[in-house]
Amino acid sequence: MEEVGDMKILDEETFPSLHEWAKSFIRVPLVKSCMPPREEFFNYVQSTARIGCEEAIKG
Repeated sequence: MEEVGDMKILDEETFPSLHEWAKSFIRVPLVKSCMPPREEFFNYVQSTARIGCEEAIKG
């Protein structure tokens, strides 16, 4: 989560319980089987963020 845009979305120090829950959640076999490969998801988030920034600049 923290890799995208160098932002900490779910900081372990600020939200320790939520951070632990998120880590546990993505280890659930059913959830894990539905998640795209890490690189594919990372590329999707980056491209979506870039499009959002371009739209924001256009106004």
